[in-house]
Amino acid sequence: MRHRDFIRTYRVLSPALCDDLIYLFEQSQNRVHRYNDVMDFIEMNLNEEFPQMMDAVVQVLLSSLDRYTQDILSFKEFLPPPGALEQFRVKRYLGDTDQQFDWHTDVGNHNSAKRYLAFLFYLNDDYDEGETEFTDYLVRPSRGNVLIFPPTWQYPHRGKPVKGGNKYIMSSYLNYT
Repeated sequence: MRHRDFIRTYRVLSPALCDDLIYLFEQSQNRVHRYNDVMDFIEMNLNEEFPQMMDAVVQVLLSSLDRYTQDILSFKEFLPPPGALEQFRVKRYLGDTDQQFDWHTDVGNHNSAKRYLAFLFYLNDDYDEGETEFTDYLVRPSRGNVLIFPPTWQYPHRGKPVKGGNKYIMSSYLNYT
């Protein structure tokens, strides 16, 4: 298999669930602005803010994991058993601003070294640009899709700036136990 064969997308979220997650984000009083040299976005912790949503989003993630496992069947024996899930975070990137998540990896220090699979759910696609870019692969956001990939140093990526509209995503990670 090639490097990019481990980067997969699947349609997994219903339009209604996407709309509900965006609505809950916009209603939240506990959104946080995350900003540094690499990232700039507004975020909400779904687990803490709306725990009643956890059953639905965990089931979607687990069904996504099943599909991913089938696609990498020849490497299945090397994939760790499902471990702990990190909290689900919904993020908003405002269009026509400098908000983005520039080049990075999702495992960059001791605390994040427990991550072995990243899940990025696209909640909408009614904006321009804002693709997820890997060094040799571009993923165009599509509402209801999940992007799954290893979060390690071999998979640097970025969220390109959004033009015209706002981008909403939800992310989580599978961790080693």
